[in-house]
Amino acid sequence: MALFMSAASVKTPPPEPSHSFLVRRTVEACELAREAAAIAAEGIATGSMSHLNAIRQCEKELDAIDVEVDSA
Repeated sequence: MALFMSAASVKTPPPEPSHSFLVRRTVEACELAREAAAIAAEGIATGSMSHLNAIRQCEKELDAIDVEVDSA
């Protein structure tokens, strides 16, 4: 009787479906937009212009997500 050793196969996870990627990035964009809106509201309420840089950074990140989603 011969003994056979079975080799354990290593399974790699399948690539992320494109819809999962789109949903994840869309949720991230919504959270980022909410953050930008809160910063803008605080800037309006306080009359402070110092919040503009933070809003600009949020806008850059939103633009980057937009490019990613468009190319997916």
